[in-house]
Amino acid sequence: MRYRRFGRTELQVSAVSLGGAYLRGDDPDRAQENAREVVGRALDLGCNYIDTAPLYGESETLLGGALAGETRPFYLATKVGFKPEGFDYRRDSVLRSLERSLGLLGRSKLTVAQIHEAAGISKGGFYHHFTSKEDVLTAVLMRLAFCGSSKVLA
Repeated sequence: MRYRRFGRTELQVSAVSLGGAYLRGDDPDRAQENAREVVGRALDLGCNYIDTAPLYGESETLLGGALAGETRPFYLATKVGFKPEGFDYRRDSVLRSLERSLGLLGRSKLTVAQIHEAAGISKGGFYHHFTSKEDVLTAVLMRLAFCGSSKVLA
């Protein structure tokens, strides 16, 4: 497996990552077993970057189960801003989304927390909830720093 520097960080991530959108497989009765097999195989092959999001259905729950007790090193990324009723970029909603993801993933920290579909909101719409980019970053970083939750915020 080849590894590359992740953006401007010092993290070395696998050139091929595991996306969590389709971990469930075709048989709902084997969803968790399928997720464990897929994640285990990806880690066996050297994949060390795993991406998920609340938008991906059961992905965070399945990944939480598949990664429980995992001792091999990996980086875990999720996204905030989505809830079943749609996207919500208000400060409290973003922080609740992060908390929920941490719980479903069975983690106290993440490597990367991204704002899902942020490119699709207008500057005016975004700044209706946050006074500036710095405001959203400060809110999330303060939350992450408080519990030591993330290494990187993208």
